[in-house]
Amino acid sequence: MYYLLRSQRLRSFGFLFLSAAILLFMALYNGYPIVTSDTGTYIESGFSMTPPMDRPVYYGILLKLTSLGASLWLAIAFQATVLAWVLRHFIQSFIPAAREAHLLGIFIFLSFFTTCGWYVSQLMPDIYTAVLACSAILYMKQHLTGWRKAMLFFLLLLSCLVHNSNMLLLFLFSIILLLAGFARSSWNAYRPVAVRMLAVSLAAWLGLALANFAGGKGFVTSQSTHVFLMGKLVENGVLKRYLDQRCPTKEWSLCASKDKLPPYAWSFHWDAESPLQKAGGWEATRPEYNAILREVYTSPRLYPMLAFKAVEGTFRQLTGYEIDTWYALPWNVIDNESPVWQAVNQHYTSELNELAGTRTNGKTLDVLFFNKIFLLLAACSFMAILFFLKPEYKAAYVRTLWLTGLFLVLNAGITANLSAVHSRFNSRVAWVVVLVNVIFLLKSQFWRRATLGNKD
Repeated sequence: MYYLLRSQRLRSFGFLFLSAAILLFMALYNGYPIVTSDTGTYIESGFSMTPPMDRPVYYGILLKLTSLGASLWLAIAFQATVLAWVLRHFIQSFIPAAREAHLLGIFIFLSFFTTCGWYVSQLMPDIYTAVLACSAILYMKQHLTGWRKAMLFFLLLLSCLVHNSNMLLLFLFSIILLLAGFARSSWNAYRPVAVRMLAVSLAAWLGLALANFAGGKGFVTSQSTHVFLMGKLVENGVLKRYLDQRCPTKEWSLCASKDKLPPYAWSFHWDAESPLQKAGGWEATRPEYNAILREVYTSPRLYPMLAFKAVEGTFRQLTGYEIDTWYALPWNVIDNESPVWQAVNQHYTSELNELAGTRTNGKTLDVLFFNKIFLLLAACSFMAILFFLKPEYKAAYVRTLWLTGLFLVLNAGITANLSAVHSRFNSRVAWVVVLVNVIFLLKSQFWRRATLGNKD
């Protein structure tokens, strides 16, 4: 019996690592984990243990721990293993009869033909938004018990800690689920689950605030809220309208730039010539920006415009299902002046040549081609659902689609209105809907085989 159990465990671990390797196709094809302009900040924060101004410190710490301070390949291998574990249990919660061959087929599809493979291969916390969505839905099904349930609980917390928007996402999802439990008797069973997930989101809020407090940033979840909210007002045009009315009686630094504000929030945040940087940067502008934000959000005459822009931004965010075309631009390369280069050079020196020689850096990875494939296969999955979903599974499919759709809408609303409209924020989690389509198509195929078998 001991050797049988040991053999089963080894087989299970072997399958998990094979699944993780399949999910990392994009990183392997690229020649190194995919990086962004923010990756360097995460790496540095992990080694310095200092919370950055604009993001949590936890993902940086996670990178340091899981890389063992030796290789960033180990870091993405860890997040791919986490994702593979969650996806296996997520899929089997809907299709208990799914064997390893079926699971590997789904993993290959996700890795090669959806945005999943891109984000799990990226040295960013974005993949944990999808981990959060799958973990929450799986937790609602109460499919796991024992240490597996504890692991799921831990992953919910971890996913919230690595990105501020995830904490707010789980909080709002839990509140809506709790209200649905009171409103509809068919959702009553989810009320205890919603309370527990709500507790996780509050624990994450406390963890984020404590990390900032320990780093000398104050007992707050973020030190950059004033900048992100101001950038949003710049992008949606509300700030220009407000400044036109108030600048004749105010001496704000933004008044000098009100007729030449940048069109995008990210330009306002990061461009060296933006009004933010010219006024002294993130910390120096805090008093002025907070004063403006208080006036804007307590001005009833602006509420119709703010509400319209909030809804508009959310819908615009939901239309993004492609990876960032930033990688395709010829002038966006990782060189020795890049924060990512400098961070890798300092902490992972032996991997510097790998970073320099990636396909994304050499512009030989056709981002636009992959985006077309992703969009085509996503559309095909919905078309297949229309024709091949068995009526017996319609109710379960609609409920699951409603839950994943709720995650997408909340994610879009949070990111579009507290940060910026950017395809990355939606595409990092939208592939979960495609996964749901694939699961129910496979479930329908199992039903057909069982039916034919009974006839025989």
